[in-house]
Amino acid sequence: MKLYEIVIKPKSAFYTSLQGDTIFGNLCWQIENAGFNLPDLLSDYAEKPFMIVSSAFYKNDKGGYLFNRPLLPSHFLFPDQTAANRKENDDKKNFIYDGSNTLKLNGLNWYNDFTPVKRTNAQHNTINRQTGTTGEGEFAPFSQEVYFFDESVNLVIFAAIDESRFSKEKLEIIFENLGKTGYGKKASIGYGQFEVLEVKESVILREAAEAIKNSGKYNSLYALSPFVPSEDNKRDYKIYFDPITKYGKHGAGLAKSSNPFKKPVIMANTASVLSFQNASAEKFPLYVGAAVKNVSDANPETVVQGYSLVLPCYLEVK
Repeated sequence: MKLYEIVIKPKSAFYTSLQGDTIFGNLCWQIENAGFNLPDLLSDYAEKPFMIVSSAFYKNDKGGYLFNRPLLPSHFLFPDQTAANRKENDDKKNFIYDGSNTLKLNGLNWYNDFTPVKRTNAQHNTINRQTGTTGEGEFAPFSQEVYFFDESVNLVIFAAIDESRFSKEKLEIIFENLGKTGYGKKASIGYGQFEVLEVKESVILREAAEAIKNSGKYNSLYALSPFVPSEDNKRDYKIYFDPITKYGKHGAGLAKSSNPFKKPVIMANTASVLSFQNASAEKFPLYVGAAVKNVSDANPETVVQGYSLVLPCYLEVK
């Protein structure tokens, strides 16, 4: 598989966070709409994925990527932590990495000076569609989180594709179409729109692998999206993670079916760490996880991207 990075600029607010498995689901509809034979591409996705996409990350103008704090116990990330600096360490949510050196999880280049995403709660209320009002006794306010991006923000999404089955040109088309139609919830009223600035081959994994080889220190993987650990992953790695439950819903025509909702899927969240003691710095996996099937009654062929691309890294455990 060949790794690309898609640089996008948000053009509206987003109702749905840009997580890898959800981006994949949205892209599948764009594949279908473009006539690229989605059923064939998904027929063996559990054995041979044609595409795996990451969550979105901020990329600065100096070539650095702003990644989420690894989901590790604090004493791993901050070996010298004391009661005096605990609060300061708790506020460290992101780190910068450019692939030029070994990604050492015990000594990250923390970056706290810029918050690319601003969250706010949008207030809503249940409406009686027949009367156009909240109705008597039906006042039921609720809030939903909305994501706003600074105008200077560029985001990057990593995508690995099997070029024998899915080309870079097709990758560009589906991302451009998704940016125009909108991603996630409320896309039909203008949310989730973005501009594709660039689609290019990504070198960060190659550079990270080279740095690992030169240092001779490699025993962990950093997950770039939510994933479902495979049986092999659970056997071979010690996994540090936060669980996240995905309550999926079909889009397009299936959104109006009698049962548009998918079965819940529990995943390990973005920034999970898979650690193992005996690893060869000559070879590491491009991705971990497993595809998830049997999640939809409306469309039995539905597949959830339970895979995650990974960065090789080093975790010093004392």
